Amino acid sequence: HLSLSTQVVKEIFSHNNSPRDKATSSSFFKQDTGGDSSEVCTHQYMIPIPEKKLTLLLTEDIGTIVNMMGEPTGSMVQFPAEPMALHAMSYPYLLAVFAKSVYVYDIRKDLRDAHVQTILFNNYFLSPNKADQVPVTSWTSVSHTGENQIYIIVGHDDMLLFLSQAPLEEQCKEMLRAEKFQECLQVAYTSKLPEYRQYLIENLCAEAAFHLMGKGEFHEALQYLVKCEEFQPSQLFPLFPEYTKHWKTKVERKRYWSMHPPLISLKELMESVAEESGLTTSSTVASIKGEICDYLLENRQKEGIQLADGVDTLLVHLLLDIDEIEKLEEFARLPNHISIQDVEGRLCEIGRVHTLALLYESLEQFHSAAELWISLCENKRSELPNPGAFLTREMNQEGKTLMTIIPVEVARVLKKAGSASSAINEFLPWLMENAVDVSLKLLSDVSLTVNEIMSMLKATKSRRSRWKYLDFVVNALMSKDPMHHSEFAIAMIDLWKSKKEVGGEEIDPETLANIRSRLQSFLEDSDYYNTQTVVSALKGTALWPEQVTVNKKIGNHKEALHILTFTMKNRERAVSYCEELGTQEGYLTLLDMLLNPEEGPPLYGDAVRLLGSRGAALNPLRVLEALSDTMPMPLAYETLARMLRERAHRKRSGQIVKGLARAHELSIAQDRVLALSEHIEMTADRACRVCHVRLGTKVFGLYPNGVLVCYRCMMRNGKDAQHVCPVTGTDFSKTFM
Repeated sequence: HLSLSTQVVKEIFSHNNSPRDKATSSSFFKQDTGGDSSEVCTHQYMIPIPEKKLTLLLTEDIGTIVNMMGEPTGSMVQFPAEPMALHAMSYPYLLAVFAKSVYVYDIRKDLRDAHVQTILFNNYFLSPNKADQVPVTSWTSVSHTGENQIYIIVGHDDMLLFLSQAPLEEQCKEMLRAEKFQECLQVAYTSKLPEYRQYLIENLCAEAAFHLMGKGEFHEALQYLVKCEEFQPSQLFPLFPEYTKHWKTKVERKRYWSMHPPLISLKELMESVAEESGLTTSSTVASIKGEICDYLLENRQKEGIQLADGVDTLLVHLLLDIDEIEKLEEFARLPNHISIQDVEGRLCEIGRVHTLALLYESLEQFHSAAELWISLCENKRSELPNPGAFLTREMNQEGKTLMTIIPVEVARVLKKAGSASSAINEFLPWLMENAVDVSLKLLSDVSLTVNEIMSMLKATKSRRSRWKYLDFVVNALMSKDPMHHSEFAIAMIDLWKSKKEVGGEEIDPETLANIRSRLQSFLEDSDYYNTQTVVSALKGTALWPEQVTVNKKIGNHKEALHILTFTMKNRERAVSYCEELGTQEGYLTLLDMLLNPEEGPPLYGDAVRLLGSRGAALNPLRVLEALSDTMPMPLAYETLARMLRERAHRKRSGQIVKGLARAHELSIAQDRVLALSEHIEMTADRACRVCHVRLGTKVFGLYPNGVLVCYRCMMRNGKDAQHVCPVTGTDFSKTFM
């Protein structure tokens, strides 16, 4: 501020006081300072921008830039109030003078975002009620470094405000001291040099963030930190010394412009803020930790991050502090660099076993992860319920328990571990025993041989797991190995015989019925199992239909019929069995069983019904041989008479058929003799009945109806049609047949 006499000021800002129409004209004052000459605009409605041949039109507090044709070239800007003066002669800057400040705009930008700086006056400099216009002048000179330097004077009465360009860094520091962080950022953006501009932004945002954190304003502070590309999350470690002591000596101490005090612990910091404001800090600290967690989650993976293990470990502790278990579990599923030994004890102590297992999984310690989950199922460890926790949410769904949820997690880590891992050898038997369906899906994804898996299953002694897996091998993998088919049948037989699992748990009737149905269909359809082995396994059981099926496959029809007739007492099924065989042997075997049972009297009634059955076309002599001498004649009379009548009828029918066939053969032979004995007289003048060309010495054909054609016409429709007369269309092949 320069204090001058009124006369001096008037001489500096000499102007034309002639009347003018503000809405349509403008006037300028000349100023010569030894440098370049510039014009001073005192018109408050039309402000020229000579360098770009543009004009700023002002209407009250709204300004618009137009070209020489009066067309708008940019957006409008709304000033805080109607400016007392506007100056646009020092391009690219536009100055708006108000009662207590000067606003600086960069008109290269969109005018809505062009405000870059506010320069405050002393309170007494301009009166807010003063209606007079404020004169402004500027000039440019060349500094000793060869750069253009802009100077501006704002005058009123006996006071002058002298404005000149200052280094951006110094301006930023001054604004930081005045806590004008946003204006400081706007000033930094005006730099034309990208590297220097980034340097300013990096330092001023970091300084602003540290300053705001010192005042407990972490929300705004973290917004500035996001703009710092080189800021390392590890620089926040001093806020949490209890969680980051292992990395204390490794943190890079970057001071930036050294305008902020060093960080202290969050607890001490908030206590200090609370003493100054008189507010409690418990809820504030929790919200601050939540915001820091969000910042760390967003920036933990940026390129060039330092002490990543410390950052991820701190993140786990902070999420536990604010009880954000859902976020913690989502984070634990991501690739990370957590120092597991620093969080393991705390997670187990507060009942976050599932989270710890997820962390082990993310660090590819699959054995430890599976072991933790299995310990939860076996009640060796406990998980504290939490509305955001995965296990709590899943168990709140109908029909879900730990034994339905945990096996899925175990299967996932075993799949990641691969077949070469010791984890799959150790925990697959447990999975097969407790979640067969889940384990079968896992086995379809790992490269283990059937024999290796069968060895594991023997260790579990779980019959249900064994037959389920063999079912998968035979029906899903379509194995044709006889050993697999035999083992599958024996596994189902053993499971049905025991009707209990190894642990003594009863198998429900529905499952048993399903197993038996599968066994019956398998024994009928498969041709690969060892029948003798299966027969041995079936002995001593009540699986009679299954024994019938296997005995039928090995040709032991006598045993099969014996089971049907005397054990199952299903004589109708026994007769059907004989019909399926389609031979006399089955009927005769069954007849012998009925007439000569091992126990009890002969079953003459059943024997007679057998002889009268639809498919029993037996040799009468063999039937007589099979009939017992003690069989009452009245019982056998009707059957024997029917058999004799049937044999006589068959003989007579055969004789009739034989006579008809002989007569037909004689008729055909006669026709052949007549056809061969027919004589045809050919002359050179005879012509083809189709093309009417004389035959001469050509090959010809003669049809039985007397039509004579040349060979070409006979074969015209193909070899298959040579028996069809081309004149009458008669097919002689069908006629003779």
